[in-house]
Amino acid sequence: MNKKLKIILGIILGMMVIGGAITVILFIFLPGTVEDVYDDNERIASRSESKIYRNKRETVLNGDYQLSFVFSGIDTLWTVEPENNETALIVTYNSEITEGKFKAVLVDPDGTIQVIFEGTDQGTKEIPLKQGESRFRIVGEEAEGEINLSIMSEDSVEINTTS
Repeated sequence: MNKKLKIILGIILGMMVIGGAITVILFIFLPGTVEDVYDDNERIASRSESKIYRNKRETVLNGDYQLSFVFSGIDTLWTVEPENNETALIVTYNSEITEGKFKAVLVDPDGTIQVIFEGTDQGTKEIPLKQGESRFRIVGEEAEGEINLSIMSEDSVEINTTS
C-alpha cells in the first residue's frame, strides 16, 4: 500500500472515531437536558432553559398566543412584573395535548411554582402576583398538541415576551 493511501485511510479512520465519540456523548448527555425536566421543580424554577421543538407553529395576534408543537424541555413565554403586591395575572387558556406530558406554570420571584394547567384543559385563572419578576413557562416531555393563551392584568403589570 502506498504512503498516501495509508495517510488518507488514517485520516478517515480518525474522523470516524471522533464522530462516533461525539455521537455517544450527545446520546448520553443531550436527552437528560430536555427529557428529565418535567417533574424537576428545581430546574423549572431555575433561570436556565433547555428546549427542543419540532413542527412549531406560533402566532401572536391581538394579545392572543397560539402554539402548535412537538415539544420537550422548558421554555419561558413571558416575564411579568407587577408595580405593587395587590395585583393578579388573568390567564385564559385552551390546550389540547394529544401525546406526552405538558404543563404551563408561573414561577414566582422566590422560585415557587404554580401549575396553571396541565395536559388537555381549558379555563381562566386569576393568579396573585408577588413583587418582582415572575416567569410564565411551559414544560413538556415529548408533548404534542396545541395551546391558545391570553394573559392580562386589571392593574399595572409589565408583561414582556421572551422570544
